[in-house]
Parts: sequence; C-alpha cells; structure tokens
Amino acid sequence: MSISIVTVTYNSSEKIIPLLNTIDMQTGIDKLEIIIVDNNSPDVKKLKEILSKYTFNNKKYSLVTKYRKKILVLVVATIMGLLSRSIKILFF
Repeated sequence: MSISIVTVTYNSSEKIIPLLNTIDMQTGIDKLEIIIVDNNSPDVKKLKEILSKYTFNNKKYSLVTKYRKKILVLVVATIMGLLSRSIKILFF
C-alpha cells in the first residue's frame, strides 16, 4: 500500500519529531510520503533545521515540505499539500 499524509503546521517544531517517529514505526506500508505544510510559523527557522536533519529508518518513506510566506486558511494550506502529493491514497 502507498500512502500520502498531509499535515499543516503552525508553531509545531517541538511536536514534529514525535509525529515523524510514530509514523516511521508503522508497518505494512510499501511507500509513504509525508507532506508538511508550514503556515508561516514564527518558529519556521527551527522547523526547517529539524526537518533538514531528520531521516527515516524506513527508506521507502519520503518527506515533502512547503513553507508559506503568509498565513493561509487551514483548508487552503491543506489543499496546497494535497496538490503536492504523488500518491493517490491520502490521510490528513
């Protein structure tokens, strides 16, 4: 099974590693794409630093990041993430 997960973040740099670690522990997934859309957080610099160093144990998993320069309504930011996906099955 191939899955895309879309998550929109705002001031979530402290919570992103536990989220990614939990996803990384999942089994039964052939290919996983995690799309993180940051909605112009004040902590975006810290988030970028954290994500640039993160590696998955499962090499079939990939991380896609989108950084907004202005705040979008949650629905718009989610749609932006959906449009970035390469896999048909979605969770958000």
